[in-house]
Amino acid sequence: MMPEGTMLSNSARARSTARRTAAAFAIAASCFLIALAVAPRANAATFCVLSPAGCSGTAAGSIETALIGAALSPGTDRIEIASGNYGDGPWTVANTNPVRIYGIGPTKPKLTGNLSSAAAVLTIDNAGSTVSDVAIEIPASTGKIGLQAGANTEAIGVSVTGSGAVNATGIAISSNNASKIE
Repeated sequence: MMPEGTMLSNSARARSTARRTAAAFAIAASCFLIALAVAPRANAATFCVLSPAGCSGTAAGSIETALIGAALSPGTDRIEIASGNYGDGPWTVANTNPVRIYGIGPTKPKLTGNLSSAAAVLTIDNAGSTVSDVAIEIPASTGKIGLQAGANTEAIGVSVTGSGAVNATGIAISSNNASKIE
């Protein structure tokens, strides 16, 4: 505190104003960072197709229902598929947000379907998506595909068979961008 009646020089007044401005800026920046830290985030969802063991998420009666839910949910969603036979394909992972698809159980879930109007049993159009531990069966047909993988996708532990399929392709990669197939 300055004694009463003391005048500040222009440079002292400028330094005092600069300090107050810096302090106000620091307080505003701190408030902004705190708001970012506590703001609600878009959470990814987990969808459980026919209740695989240990899956805690939204129940889905079919793979298609889970894919629709994932397309509407922000973030990278997880779809867990219980062991069993799924003949209601084909399916497409839409180009909305990445999805991680996992086969869960003692045996890989077997995915197949009617490919009269589709080229592939499972198509992944979204970069960053993964499919793991599923068995894909190409139905008796000509020139069809088991898994159509887009740019920057992963297929891990996926097996493809095609009893009765003619000129079929197990896994097709539709981009020059890196995809991972194991």
